Amino acid sequence: MTNIWYILQIAQYRNRPITLHDPDKVWVDIHLPGWTVSCIHNVLSINDAGFVAWCKDKSLQYCLFWAYMPKMHTYIDPTYIEKKKHIHTNQVFTSVEHIINDIETQYTFPCIIKRWKWTLWRNVFLCQKRSDVENAISTILADTKLYDYLILAQEYIHFEIEYRLIIVHNRLELVYKKQYFWDKSIKHNRTIIEPSDDIFIQLQEFIKSLTNHLTFTWAGLDVVVDNNGKFYLIECNANPQFHSFVKHNSIEPLYNLYYKAFQAYI
Repeated sequence: MTNIWYILQIAQYRNRPITLHDPDKVWVDIHLPGWTVSCIHNVLSINDAGFVAWCKDKSLQYCLFWAYMPKMHTYIDPTYIEKKKHIHTNQVFTSVEHIINDIETQYTFPCIIKRWKWTLWRNVFLCQKRSDVENAISTILADTKLYDYLILAQEYIHFEIEYRLIIVHNRLELVYKKQYFWDKSIKHNRTIIEPSDDIFIQLQEFIKSLTNHLTFTWAGLDVVVDNNGKFYLIECNANPQFHSFVKHNSIEPLYNLYYKAFQAYI
């Protein structure tokens, strides 16, 4: 199921009129009193373009929220810089070896190496030693469909649970556990965290630190807690998907979630 399918169900549940613009049902308008909200290819139109662009750039997320995120550095493929003469960059690393040397200087192992583009955990590497970093960067820069000219190095945070937070108009509305990527034997099955739970209340306080700097109209945030109880923002997503959530729970929580997103326009 896709977000558009959920929106169609919610529009029916809330008795809201809709317009389908194409036979494949990838563009739908939900008509609210005085406002129309579009969903195109599962993307809601309530976020402004600047926020969407910001969410796509992990290095910009780090520029704003560095105090709340694991340490991160961005490196550019040296051959890309050579080919694209117009690129303006302060990068002083002229070879992959120089980049690897800097990563060894900046980070202790294990560390994470991944591509800059949206990953879905593709080309994301937990590196235990220098040769792992070499292999990770070689894979990211390989001439394939997954090539990326930007490489992210990130501090590894020791944690067992990752939380997905859904923020609607700067309010924390839904929290659930995500699958632990590095150890598939740890199953969380998108368990919902109730608002009365201590962890939900603590996450609310953490979110206040972020909303003091930026307005989140509709966003999914991935947050982890380390072994000392410190919260870290991993990334922000302007287009959270709910397929796995509904698979392990139900669509019912989304009825209220989307309604709160639309309430500002009613």
